[in-house]
Amino acid sequence: MTLSNQERSRRTKQLIGVWLRRVGEPFIIIVLAIPALQLAYDSFWGPFLADPFPPATRISGIWGMRLLVAGLAITPLARMTGLAAIIRFRRPVGLWAAAYSIGHFAIWSLDYGFDLSLITTEILRLRYLFVGFIATVMLVPLAATSFNAAIRWVGGRNWRRLHWLVYPSVLLALWHMATAGRLSGVDFTIMSVVTGLALLWRVARALPKLSTAR
Repeated sequence: MTLSNQERSRRTKQLIGVWLRRVGEPFIIIVLAIPALQLAYDSFWGPFLADPFPPATRISGIWGMRLLVAGLAITPLARMTGLAAIIRFRRPVGLWAAAYSIGHFAIWSLDYGFDLSLITTEILRLRYLFVGFIATVMLVPLAATSFNAAIRWVGGRNWRRLHWLVYPSVLLALWHMATAGRLSGVDFTIMSVVTGLALLWRVARALPKLSTAR
């Protein structure tokens, strides 16, 4: 019996979905740990040993930014490809994005000797630092409520509203990284385009619902 192209495509998507559910999430968690491990090695034993703070701050920030943008793109990608299992990647990608971003701030603070007075002065003095700090603060409740127990405790509707913070956080983080000169022109262009498309996709899906509600 010959399978139609539509049936063949459906079965292929089913097989990919099974693989993504069984292997995909652990694979993503391990892969996204590699930059952190490489950064730790380079800082303590490798080429960054002499002065690890500038490169460690830059690299951790770039990875945090990349994963924030990637996390924003997961839902549109899952809907457009029909691979619903991709949605499972939002949690590990989001948690790693928060980890790299918070690590970025922690490394920068360590470079200042965790001097709260000096750190506060710098954040209030330089707009791009203030913007980056706000973006990082927004990620803390998102990471803290990414687990099933937290979702049940907060409530599904409140959880969804809370996680709208990811949108201003991504935009502020992109502004911070671009203003700080941490991104190349290519990185900034790709991240801006992906972020813009992901946000437009969400707006396009929300408009019919808003019209119906009225």
